[in-house]
This record gives sequence, C-alpha cells and structure tokens, in this order.
Amino acid sequence: MKTSGFLHDEFFVWKHDLKEELRSGSLTVRTERGRMEWALSGETGPFVIGCHGGPGGYDQVFILNPSLNARGFKVFAWSRPGYLRTPLKVARKFEEQADALALLMDKLKIERAALTGFSAGGPVALHFALRHPDRIWALILECAVTRRYIIDPENMEEKLLYSRLMFNDPMVWIYHLLAEHAPRSMFKSVLEMESTLSEAQIQDLLTEIMHDADKVQTLMGLIKSMSPSSLRRTGLVNDLKQLARLKRIPLEQIAVPTLVVHGRHDSDVSFEHAEYAADRIPGAELFAVENGFHIMPVCECADEVTERKVEFLQKHMPRN
Repeated sequence: MKTSGFLHDEFFVWKHDLKEELRSGSLTVRTERGRMEWALSGETGPFVIGCHGGPGGYDQVFILNPSLNARGFKVFAWSRPGYLRTPLKVARKFEEQADALALLMDKLKIERAALTGFSAGGPVALHFALRHPDRIWALILECAVTRRYIIDPENMEEKLLYSRLMFNDPMVWIYHLLAEHAPRSMFKSVLEMESTLSEAQIQDLLTEIMHDADKVQTLMGLIKSMSPSSLRRTGLVNDLKQLARLKRIPLEQIAVPTLVVHGRHDSDVSFEHAEYAADRIPGAELFAVENGFHIMPVCECADEVTERKVEFLQKHMPRN
C-alpha cells in the first residue's frame, strides 16, 4: 500500500509539472475562431511554421526541427485544434484548421512563411498551400499523410498504441519511467513500432542512438510530446476521424515549391503517401530516405535530412 501510495503521488506530481512546463513554454491569443496556442524559437530570419502530427502539440514542432533556428530561421509552432490549449471548437476539419492558421498569422502579423507538415499535420499544410498560396513561400512534407488514412484494425501494435497508451495518462507515465530507467529497451519498442527496419538494423541504430546525446534527447522529447494524453486526446480522436474521411486533395493545384521527405521504412505513414504527393504536386522534389522511418531526427541519416531541408528553404526563402 505504501508503494502504491508513493507511485500515486509521483504520478500526479509528474502530471502537474508537465502541465506547468507546457503552459510556461507557450502563449495564447484570441482569434476570430477562438483561443489558439503558439510558441516561437529563434529571433532572426524568415518564419518556418510547423504543423505537428497526432498526438502532438506546439512542443512536437520544436523536437522535429531541432536546428532550424540555428540555421537562420524562426521556427513558429502552434497547437492544432484539440491539442493542449487550442480548443477543438476552433476548427475540426483540416480545411478549417488551415484557415485558422491564417487567422493566427494575421493576429501575430506574420505575412508569409514556409510551412512544414508532419504526419497527420500533412493535410493541414496541403490545404493551407491551396487556400492561402500568397501566405506561403515553401512547403515541406515530412512523413506526411497526403490521402485517406485509416488505422489498420488488424495491427495489434497500433491498437495498443491508440487504445491503451494514447488515451491513458498513467500508461504514458509508465512509458516515461521505462524510457528514463531502461532507455534502450523502450527506444527499441519505439523503433519497432515506427519502422520496418530489420532486427539487425534496429540493433545497430540503437547503439548509435545511445552514443548520441542529441538523438536520445529527441526520442525522450517525442515520448514527452504525447503527454499528458488527457490534453491531446481530443485532437487525436478528431485527427483519426478526419483522416478516415479525407477526400482527395487537389494536389495538382498546389503552386508553391514543395519538398517531400519520407523514409522508405516508415511503418506509420507508408512511403506511398510520399510518392502520391510527389507525382501530383507540380515541380515537387522527392527525397526518399533509404533507411529512414517515421522519426527522421533519429534515423542514421538525420544530418543529411536536415541539410536537405535547410538547402531547400535557403533556395526559396524571400530575399527581402
């Protein structure tokens, strides 16, 4: 009983501290659609706005783009509707979320920006490029959903992830504890779930990650960016509904320079999503990462991915 009581107290301390950390790391502003949460990293250079995946929030944008601000860009992060402090009533459909982002930019006087769409944030970025082409000077799709997406009901790992882990704060807390005290084993489960790499490839990658403090921090940060699930559940449930209902996006009408980055071993969002977009978006560049998977910042060629994104942004950024 004493142990149980101790763990009970530790869980609530962890949850309280995490909420306070998230709140202190962002600001909110009221728009025509309602209150929206945002944060900024970097003080100079053009804006790069990130559309996070699901589950996620503004914090995930910084984790997935760890060095852009050091390369001369201001990384602007926002919590899509249903995540953290942006209520779902702001916008449910991805088209509406794109319009909500435009209103947020208006409120904060951001005229134009590059836009990145990661995973479930992909459709929002694509709709923004279609609906507000004058507000965007470059588009990067990273491991992005680009067409209808449904969780495979036969995939037990996905069922476990979404039904037990993502909707249960105590389970997420246990996941954190395991990541802190048995990181190699926990990271291995993440790599197995997010990639189709072989056992030997995963073991080699794990050895590399465990000797790279930045990659360890990235994985820990991504696990953290799913927590607490109670503040992200509404957005994730809505994302899954919208992804399952996603109608064909007229990618042929996108007229902004586009880079599609996707790992061939992505088990979460298949590589076919990248091929589908690259084939249809006029002039799109496809960067197929041979041993890449759904978490690009920790794959073996993470530095190459970063350089390709930076080169693309530098090539197309406004010169004034």
